[in-house]
This record gives sequence, C-alpha cells and structure tokens, in this order.
Amino acid sequence: MSEQIAEVQETAKQRRDRERAERAAAEQAGAEQGEQGEQAAPDLATLAALDENAEDLPDEIKAAFAALDEKQRAELDSMRAVAAVQGFTLTESGEFRNSSQPVRNRKPVQLAMDGVAQQAYADWVDAGRPSTWQRMPVITYFIDPDTEDGHGSLSDYRRWIRAAVLIAVPTPYEKDGETIEPSGVRARFGKEFTLTPKMAEKIGKPEEAGKTVLAWAAIDKRKVRENGE
Repeated sequence: MSEQIAEVQETAKQRRDRERAERAAAEQAGAEQGEQGEQAAPDLATLAALDENAEDLPDEIKAAFAALDEKQRAELDSMRAVAAVQGFTLTESGEFRNSSQPVRNRKPVQLAMDGVAQQAYADWVDAGRPSTWQRMPVITYFIDPDTEDGHGSLSDYRRWIRAAVLIAVPTPYEKDGETIEPSGVRARFGKEFTLTPKMAEKIGKPEEAGKTVLAWAAIDKRKVRENGE
C-alpha cells in the first residue's frame, strides 16, 4: 500500500514538474516571438523618406511596406505630410519670384505649418518689413495638381497656411517715436502658375516641372498705434 502511495505521489510530482516545464517553454517562446516582432517592425521614419513605387528598392524595404497595417499607413501618411510642409523652398531668384503659441487639437501637419509661418514672419521682420513682393522672403511649395483634397492638395496648403498665420505672434516696432502694434499676421499669396520644364531646370528643380507653384509670405496685418488710431 505504501508503495502505491509513493508511486501516486511521484506521479503527481512528475506532472507538476512537467507543467512547470511547459509553462517555462511557452513563456520563452512568447518572448522570442516578441523580440522577433520588434526586430521586424518597420522603421516608419525611414519608409516615409522613400518612394514606395521605386523599382530599385531593396527586397527588405518592399517587404516592410507590404507589412504595414492600416494604423501604420496612416502614421506614414502623416509623417510624409509634415515632411512636405517643412520642405519648402525659400525663393531667392527675382525672376522666379515675379512669375510657438500652444494650440490644442492641431494635427502634426498643421503644427509643422505653424512653425513655418512663424519663421517666415520672423524672416520678413528681419528683412525690414518690406512691402514689395520682390524684397519679401517668400516661401514656395511645388504641389502636384492631381493630389486629392485631404492628402496635401493646393487647397489643403492654403488652408494650413491661413490657419498658421492666425496664431503667429506679431512683433511691435517703433516708428516716428511711436510704438506700432500689428493686430496680427496674415499671408500674402503670390501668383499661382504651373512650373514649366524650362523654368524648373533654371531653378535647379527639374523634378518639380508640371507642378503648381504656391508662393507666399507672412506679413503684418493692419497696424494699430498705441493711441488706438
């Protein structure tokens, strides 16, 4: 009888040991899968800078694009929009020129444009607040006319710019012994036109040929003197 009890106890002990071993193995496998998942996770910052349709992409990059889920796709689009806004061109050619205040619930692309607008205004102030277009620091974007609204279209850029200058902080200045307090900052837009291949070559941007040129500057709104006049 005692031998049977000992055998049952030994069997129970073996079962417990086996269950512990199985749990340990399962945890180890889960940890390894987690590490593999982390290693395989795509670097969105790297992907955002690449053309997904380029024929010379390495196989691992193509696989990373293919593995993106809906949430990652949305984040990638947001990163690209921010990069596009921040990648403006500061126009210096006279011929070509002729043709952080906290705000809630603003998307990353709008926050990026907020920064561009504040810097554009600061550059205009540093230039002596010029009133003629030829002397203004001009921000220029080249926009694909086929881009749909909500994905960086011409109307999207105009909306982002107008929203950005609304919160830009104006700078007071002295004139004739008086302090001038601008009532705000506004966008002054230049003439829109399609960039021809010849002009694109001339300014060193042949890849932008055929796109719509959106040029603008950030300047003072109506000036208000201290006495209210």
